[in-house]
Amino acid sequence: MTGAVLFAAFAFFAFAQAAVARNSGQSAADASALAAAQQARADLVRVLGQRVADGEDWRDLLENPQITGAPDLSDAAALAGRNGAHLRGPVTVGSVRGLPAFTAKIEMNSSIGRTVIPGVGAEHAKSSATAVIAPRCEAEQAEEDDFEVSCAGSLFQLSGRDFDPAELPDDSKLFSVYLSD
Repeated sequence: MTGAVLFAAFAFFAFAQAAVARNSGQSAADASALAAAQQARADLVRVLGQRVADGEDWRDLLENPQITGAPDLSDAAALAGRNGAHLRGPVTVGSVRGLPAFTAKIEMNSSIGRTVIPGVGAEHAKSSATAVIAPRCEAEQAEEDDFEVSCAGSLFQLSGRDFDPAELPDDSKLFSVYLSD
C-alpha cells in the first residue's frame, strides 16, 4: 500500500514537472512571437513614413497592414534564448483573419528531468504561439495633401508636404500587437 501511494505521489510530481516545463515553453513561445510581430510592426511604420515622405499611397498600409519582404526576426530567437529555449525552425509569417501573423515554435533547452515514468525524463517541452499585427487607425482627407488620422481615439494631423517621419506617433499607437487565440 505504501509503495502504491509513493508511486502515485511521484507520478503526480512527474506530471507537475511536465506542466511547469510546458508553461515555461509557452511563455518562451509567446515572447518570441510577440518579438517577431513587434519587429515587423516597426518595419511597417518605417515603410509608412517613407511612403508619406515620398508622396506615395500610404493609407492602405495604415488601415490594412501587409508584410512585404522578409522581416528581421532576430529578436524572436533572442527572446527564446532568454527564456531557456530555442526556435524550432524560422518564425513563419502568415495571416489570421486577414491580418499579418507571426508563429514561433520553440523547444525548451532543458529536459523535463528525472521521473518515475519511463522515457519522459529526456523529453523537452515544445510549444508554439502566434502574434498578430492589427491596425488602430483610420485616415480622413482634410485638404489636398493633409489628412486627419484617428488612432484608437487619438487624433493627429498628417501632411504630405514637408513630412518628417519623426512626426508619426509611437508604433504602438498605429498598430497593436497581440497573441492570437
